[in-house]
Amino acid sequence: MRKSFLLLTALVISASIALGACEDSSKDTKKPSEEAAKKHKMELVYYEVLNNGDADDAKTDVAYRDKGSSKIKHYHPSLDHVYEHILSDGNEKPYVVKDGKKFFIYRPPYMTYGDDDFSGKVEDKSDVKK
Repeated sequence: MRKSFLLLTALVISASIALGACEDSSKDTKKPSEEAAKKHKMELVYYEVLNNGDADDAKTDVAYRDKGSSKIKHYHPSLDHVYEHILSDGNEKPYVVKDGKKFFIYRPPYMTYGDDDFSGKVEDKSDVKK
């Protein structure tokens, strides 16, 4: 009896942890409307989360250029209204789509690892000494 109770308790705790971890995953799949993607796609200058320990919620700074403009505009939406998407092509320029109060950030990854092939010639195999 005790063994089944412990098993049931462990199962409930595991399910709670798994469901809790999935809560924010819906944020990654959000997309702007097709109309907003066509009309309100702008060049992203930068995007950052602002750290303020006194605030109840995190704020952001989204800086972008309108199409054909050299002026940089800044918006400070709540983090609840910002959705980040990582571009798979590292050469694609970052951009932002504004859809009402929501901002959809499309940016390259912060860090990429070079898997490119390279060639060279080994000239010396001696150990490096300190």
